[in-house]
Amino acid sequence: MNSWRPTPALLTATALAAGLLVVAVLSQNAGLVVLAAPLLIISIWSLLTRPEGRPRVTEASTVPRTHEEASQTWSLRLTGLDGAEIVDATTSSTVHVDTDPASGLLRAIPSGDTAELSMTWAARRWGPAEVGSGSCVAFSAWSGYRVGPLSFRPSRVQVTPGIPAFTATGGAPRPAGLVGQNRSLRRGDGSEFADIRIFQNGDRLRRIHWPISARTGQLHVRTTYAELDSEILLVLDAEDEYGDPATHAETSLDIGVRSCAAMAAHLLQRGERVGLQVLSSVRPERVRSRGGSGQLRRILHELSGVRAGALGAGAGARNRIHASRGTLVVVVTPLVGTAATTLAAEAAQRGLPTVLVDSLPTSGVTASGDAAQRLSMLQRQVRIHRLQAHGLAVVPWRGPGSLDPVLRRMGAAGVGSRAR
Repeated sequence: MNSWRPTPALLTATALAAGLLVVAVLSQNAGLVVLAAPLLIISIWSLLTRPEGRPRVTEASTVPRTHEEASQTWSLRLTGLDGAEIVDATTSSTVHVDTDPASGLLRAIPSGDTAELSMTWAARRWGPAEVGSGSCVAFSAWSGYRVGPLSFRPSRVQVTPGIPAFTATGGAPRPAGLVGQNRSLRRGDGSEFADIRIFQNGDRLRRIHWPISARTGQLHVRTTYAELDSEILLVLDAEDEYGDPATHAETSLDIGVRSCAAMAAHLLQRGERVGLQVLSSVRPERVRSRGGSGQLRRILHELSGVRAGALGAGAGARNRIHASRGTLVVVVTPLVGTAATTLAAEAAQRGLPTVLVDSLPTSGVTASGDAAQRLSMLQRQVRIHRLQAHGLAVVPWRGPGSLDPVLRRMGAAGVGSRAR
């Protein structure tokens, strides 16, 4: 509907002016002419300045990708507004998207035959989001004519999860790469001092310790511990989502996605190789272990598309954890279903160092609900005790330092022991 039409205000003003003039003539009352004059002038002015343009929406855009809580700008551009005096737009609210203004009402004054409207928005939750769905209306002078509503399609944006603060001072239990920040148990090229010994064939000359060599009369060299990188596989349990995603409270899937993003960012920054595996029947994904900043972008992209879906019977074999020897497996799970814990136990039985991170929210999902929920929580506690009794480490997600105690324990106990 991009043709100009008279507004009810113009029709009312014209009819009222005509009526007052007729009554003034019949009653010979000059006061009624004075009352009708402004309405008559506005009506004639609106008729003479009727716009001739053909307004249309040419662009409604924003960034295609952003992070949680990141402030972005959405803009709408209209052309063909010759003769228009003002443009109003109404945008509908979207779940998990905050806009400024919150009402979604926008207004702009055209410059020439174009007008641009904009608003600021931010996504509160990861995943696909829609921004800027609605319609706009243009008015001529004195709101005599209007055109619209002209609808515009929403801009689809992929929101990657935010990266919460996270640190892990405990190193990986069994580093096996070539370079990195984890100290090896064997001697090799590195920066941490190990010992001083007699020179042997193949030793580098820059390793010679000249003070001791001069004092003993025999060449001695310094030895260091090798510095290796490790491989970490993050396994996200997306079988189900516990909590209400419509509220502002974090669900189990929110905690799982954000904790995986935080661990991946920290470990990749340390120089480790990180991979991702998502356990879900809706969108199962696997990102092979690599290092570098590009790997973080891949992991965040996959995490932004995670959808909950129960694996069902027989899905365990297809979703088996594939990791090379020495890989640290971190399973992020609410510990309510059985598929993720079964796969974690199988990985531990194969000799892979395995840690389970509890992602069940501390609020919103409690044992004070109905009988089915209380039974589910009791079964969860029994499952945690059984996992710990069989040698698997279970730690709650608490942000920075969540993995430190268990990693130190695993390193001190000598990794490689299989879960019972």
